[in-house]
Amino acid sequence: MGIKAFLLASSDTGYVYRMKIYAGKEKSNIKGLVENMLQNLEENAHIVYMDNYYTSIDLLRSLRKKKIRCTGTLRKNRIKNVELAHKFSKEHKGSIKFYTNAPHLDLNLLTWKDAREVFMLSNHRDSSIEEVEIKQNETIVYKKVPTMRQYYNKKCRGVDHANQCCNNYRYNHKQYKWWKPIFDEIIQITFSNLYIIHKYLSNSPMKRLDFFLKIIKFLIFEEVIERPLPTIIHYLDYVPLKKLNLQRNNENIAEEAVIGKKDFRLNCKVLNCKKKTEFHCVGCSKINFICALCVPDCFIKYHNISS
Repeated sequence: MGIKAFLLASSDTGYVYRMKIYAGKEKSNIKGLVENMLQNLEENAHIVYMDNYYTSIDLLRSLRKKKIRCTGTLRKNRIKNVELAHKFSKEHKGSIKFYTNAPHLDLNLLTWKDAREVFMLSNHRDSSIEEVEIKQNETIVYKKVPTMRQYYNKKCRGVDHANQCCNNYRYNHKQYKWWKPIFDEIIQITFSNLYIIHKYLSNSPMKRLDFFLKIIKFLIFEEVIERPLPTIIHYLDYVPLKKLNLQRNNENIAEEAVIGKKDFRLNCKVLNCKKKTEFHCVGCSKINFICALCVPDCFIKYHNISS
């Protein structure tokens, strides 16, 4: 079980431009999803590559009108000409054929019988064929391959590249809340995108690990904030026994340290609150009275009543 996410990423760098989390069945279909992901890309000479889950005739015609070039693999059952798809299954191995849609002539359909049947659809690629060298049993064999397929193999790995960049230094923790994997994925994508921008702008870029560690050290507070703060009277701190235990453990006094599993929590002082807490208000506490309060609701409610 997992969470489905749709990504739009660069095939060269793995930079993630847009992400959409699947949140259940929506009114818009796959065509609407792709058009939503490709917003603001009209008339900018972008080329989009996608797999057969997204590719359809209606989608590529719609993208061509918006001047977005697109190429993708196509499922056999999405070819509207059923006879064409049925006849192609009888072709010999290595057969390459191109078809276009009349009278618009704005799409190019590739049918290629390689090790298995390959169907591709494009709204900008032509019907050119090239020869490539293939090694078979230590011998070089020349094979005819559609140029459309060659470009697709080079450029269709943007999302895989992005996932690889995000998984290099990912920490694997068990997550019991559904939103935590999403939050973790957003952090990983943000770190990956920042490093890609750093490599693009810097003349001598750092290694990926050093870049991540530098960001983490910048976000960590190295200076300890000492209590009490001069301008704040009412603030939260651990209850005395809990604080004493932490201080002794930090000083490595194992003999005098209180057992770590002991429950130091006290009953909350707010009326009708039956919870226990390990925090107390220093400003409200006295010698024989510890003002234990839950965070943050009871702390706010208690001081509003007191005032």
